[in-house]
Amino acid sequence: SFGIEGLDNIMAQGANSLLDSSDSVVMTSETVDVPPRPVHRVAADYPARARSKGIEGYVTMSILIDLDGSVQDVLVVEAEPANIFDGVATAAVRSWRFVPGEYKGDPVSVRVTQTLRFVLGS
Repeated sequence: SFGIEGLDNIMAQGANSLLDSSDSVVMTSETVDVPPRPVHRVAADYPARARSKGIEGYVTMSILIDLDGSVQDVLVVEAEPANIFDGVATAAVRSWRFVPGEYKGDPVSVRVTQTLRFVLGS
């Protein structure tokens, strides 16, 4: 309570309201009953400069899939080499669509991890 009168009651009320509000809960693919399934994917464009220099690599992203299956947020978690494929990978993933994840029969927002690899053909 930090010696502040009534703080325990305020903290308890705040905790209960947070737990009761499921609209803003974001789950992970490990915590949902049914993970999101992609229904529309767009391939990322291989950057011309990287192609001409023979550069290959990957981008790992954290993707927030909303209740309606749309992509709401994309964060680059790791990229090798850095700043070569990040932009095209992020742009492609933003246009993807999913069947939303479910928890206890209801659609939920889910954060998933996805890696896109950029490999030149032989």
